[in-house]
This record gives sequence, C-alpha cells and structure tokens, in this order.
Amino acid sequence: MFMQGRQDPAEAGRILLAKAGLGGRSPRVTRLSHGKNNLTYRLDAEGTTCLLKQYFRHPRDMRDRQGAELAFLSFCQKNNIASVPIPLAYDRIGRWSLFSWLDGRPAAAEDITRRNVALVGAFLRDLAEAKSRSEDLCLQPAAEACFSLLDHITLAKRRVERLLHGVSRQRTCPLALKAEEVARRELLPGLEREEERLARRYGQAGLRARFTWEEMVPSPSDIGFHNILVMTQGLGFVDFEYAGIDDAAKMLCDFLCQPSLPVPAEFLKEMRPLFGGDARAGREIYARAEDVLVLHRIKWCCILLNVFDTADAERRLFSGSAAEVRALREMQLKKCVNYICRYLKGTEHGIH
Repeated sequence: MFMQGRQDPAEAGRILLAKAGLGGRSPRVTRLSHGKNNLTYRLDAEGTTCLLKQYFRHPRDMRDRQGAELAFLSFCQKNNIASVPIPLAYDRIGRWSLFSWLDGRPAAAEDITRRNVALVGAFLRDLAEAKSRSEDLCLQPAAEACFSLLDHITLAKRRVERLLHGVSRQRTCPLALKAEEVARRELLPGLEREEERLARRYGQAGLRARFTWEEMVPSPSDIGFHNILVMTQGLGFVDFEYAGIDDAAKMLCDFLCQPSLPVPAEFLKEMRPLFGGDARAGREIYARAEDVLVLHRIKWCCILLNVFDTADAERRLFSGSAAEVRALREMQLKKCVNYICRYLKGTEHGIH
C-alpha cells in the first residue's frame, strides 16, 4: 500500500513494475517536463521503458482523473485501438498508474497538417465504432459532458462564474485584477449574447432537448495536438484524465478551440468521415458544433485563466514552484487576450 502525497517515484515504479510482471528492480527515473496536472516520469529497467504517472487531487476538485484515464484506456485496449498507451498496473490509494511507453515526440505546429488531422479523425472514428459494437461500455460521462444545448450554455456560464469568483478573492494581486477586467469586459457580454441568440433560435424546449445516444461518443475530452505524439508510423494519443461519453459536437469544438496548437477550421472537413455513412447525423453534429463554437471559445478563455483559481494554483504547485505559477499567470493572461483578439473580436469563426 502506497503512502499519500509525493512518494518516491523510484519506489512506486519498482512496486508497479513488479505488479505488472516486469521485474522488481529499482528503475532509472527521468522526470518528464510535460504534465500540467500530474507528475510524470519515464522508467527504464531491465530493458523495459514505461510511463509512470501520479495524479493530483484537491478537496475542491475531486474528479477521479486516474479512474477516467484507466477506464478509457481499458476500453481502447478491449477494442484493439492501438494508438494509445496500455495500462500495466496501478495503485488507487497512492494515485499512481504505470503505462506502456509510446516512442514519439510531442507534436509541434508544423505537424498540424491535413494528413494528421485525418489521422485524428480516424482515431475518433475508431472510438465511435467501438461504442456501437460494445455490449458493456463501462465509460462514465466525460468531465463537463454535454447532453443538451442548455448543457453547453451552462458549461460556459459556470466557467465564467468560477473565474470571476476566483479573481474576486485576490484584490491585492494586480494580475488577478486584470483577469477580472478581461472577464467582465469580454467574456461575460459574449456569453450573454450567445445565450440570447441560441434561445431565440431554439426556444427553451429546444435548448433542453436531450441529444440522442447516437450523437454521443467516447471522447478523449482534452483532444488536440498538445496531447499527440508524432511516431515513426502515425500518431500516438495521450492524456485521458477527463475522457468519457460526451456530445460529438463538443468534442469537435474542443479539438478546434484548444489554444496551445490550434487547428485551422478548414482542416476539419478531413474529419467528416468520423460519422461513417450517416451523412444526416454528420451534418447535424457539425451544425451544432457551429452553433456552440463561440461558447467553447469562451470556455477555453476561462481555462487559459485557470491559474487564477486557488485549486488550480495548488494543482500547479503539485508539479511546479510558486515562481513558476506567478510567471505562468502573466503568460496565460497574455495568451487569453491574444485568443480573444484572434477568435472573438468582431469576426464570426465557424466550421467550414
């Protein structure tokens, strides 16, 4: 049984390697730089390379990131989806997981090509097809899953409210005051306009109508090139801590809106085969993605400013330092302002 907190990764890795039948010697441990939410390590022992991850949890954010990732990757393994890590062993008390190693490099801007976007589409199509033939899905709703148009509105609204609540408690922090100004001047009015527009178009009954089961898909949730590895043959997909069942339109929006490595909207036509031969369902999902896109742009602005939330700051401190958090706040605020200027200022951005 592991200790809570920051247990020695070499010891945690040794125990999990033995549990996975991969030997019991202490591995060589290399801390990996990526991983905003967790601690991640490369383990090398007895000719085997694995990934070791410890998950963060906060009393104000009790989402089971480890459980979501293990369930999603187990679903992929059962359905022979080979472009993801394989779960090898885990410890739920210490929140450690051991995965097979994907040999590749993190994707960069030059890797966002039509061919690679099509490969992402093929991966998502494999997930959707696996859902259609699975008798026991064993997947919970994704983090912030949407089952109606009203859910999309509520999601964006909660994100803005959470941001405003967080910065309002930091009146002595100049950066927090700037973040509050951005939220009140740009995000809140934009949210109100979108809510009014959708209410006029669909009416309250339309907003509350539940999506069909066919429109729901196994979603990685945090899907984007920031969580993709470029391998010798094809792409590898990582980080499924928020994965689960979700609206296919929301999944498309998240793929398009992710700010680290943004995908040009015109590339999304490469993903239209995602919905197989059901052209009508595909058109409806793309139309809905167009309708809720601005809401998710606003949501992603709030995500960029997550560093002003107390729980998020503590999560960052789990894998970094106080100085890094301060620098990150300044950088994320600049990113948010640039994102607003690029996507939310005076121009309509859609899926073409």
